[in-house]
Amino acid sequence: MNRVDAERMSPSGVSRIRAQAAFTLIEAVLVLAVLAVIAGMMAPYAVKEIEASRREATQRELGAIEDGLLAYYRDCGVLPSEKTGLVALVKNAAGHPDWNGPYVGGSGDIEVGITQDAWGESYTYVLAPQLKGSGITLDYLVLSPGADRTLGTKLTGKKWELDTAGDLLLQGLTQTIDLDWEALVDERLDEYENGLRDYYLDVGAFPSGNDSVALAALVTSVGSGWSGPYVRETLATIARDPWGAPIILRTCSEVNGHSVSGWLLLSYGAGPPDARVTGTRWVTGRNDLFRVISSNRLQVLLNQERLSDARRELQLVKAEILVNNPTESPPTGPLSQKDPWGRAYVYTKKAATAGVVYSYGADGLDDGTGDDDIYEPILWPGAGS
Repeated sequence: MNRVDAERMSPSGVSRIRAQAAFTLIEAVLVLAVLAVIAGMMAPYAVKEIEASRREATQRELGAIEDGLLAYYRDCGVLPSEKTGLVALVKNAAGHPDWNGPYVGGSGDIEVGITQDAWGESYTYVLAPQLKGSGITLDYLVLSPGADRTLGTKLTGKKWELDTAGDLLLQGLTQTIDLDWEALVDERLDEYENGLRDYYLDVGAFPSGNDSVALAALVTSVGSGWSGPYVRETLATIARDPWGAPIILRTCSEVNGHSVSGWLLLSYGAGPPDARVTGTRWVTGRNDLFRVISSNRLQVLLNQERLSDARRELQLVKAEILVNNPTESPPTGPLSQKDPWGRAYVYTKKAATAGVVYSYGADGLDDGTGDDDIYEPILWPGAGS
């Protein structure tokens, strides 16, 4: 045993080693105690930071949900049903033909992520909730119970009482989109009204059938006289408005208490489809956009156009009579040419070198003084000498 080992093994050396070991253990305990105190002091702050980050994450997700719901609405014309829920933003669960999602992004299980907040609690999704107190009806409401994981917003009767202190809320309106679409539908209805007028003037009658069948005639040929298309829409889009609802085209005898003979062209707008009809008497709904097309007005326009056509044609008929009969008026009788109403022009001999060619107009009657009778006198050369 050398000198160093001998000193360590001596009673005094052993005591020194024990004292050093004890001092080291005390230090360790003190350090742990200090760390525990610091941890205890920091724990509330850490919890607050975690809760704040979860709150911020949930608020960001609610913003993404809002954008997604509006994008879904633009494509599909409706919001997802309560049954389908928010999962419709990432999956075409309802099988909507115009779905063009996903409308929100993310990683992991997106279907679970879109339906749960940062605390792992499910969002509550409500359509058309009426708010207690204000009486406002929203288009949709998305609720997170927040940090306490207890939903404070309550349904009282048929109205929702919001807990704005504890819950995180997304109060949604599609009003901006609806207003844009209303302006678009107004333009389309104007175009349809003009197209139906031009169709009537060309074909001489209104399209047969109702709704989509009648509207299809504006873009698809129906035969004689048709010179369309009369509108810019296609066959696939002409019969539905931006909300995905059918555009109505029906005969009517009364609209909102006013007597009218013609056709009603109507979009339900943002809905609901609350127009009422009894036979051919219509009462339009609160959000409906519509035009009333008078058959009498169309008939007047048609007759005016046909009168103009008949006057031009009579000049041609007159010229032909003079060419075929250069010296003397031919015998009285109907001619081979047809007027715009489908009846033969008539020629009447007045003298050896004078006659008149005419159309009886819309009513087909020779009433002499009728506004629709058109006469064109013919004088042969030298008749006035």
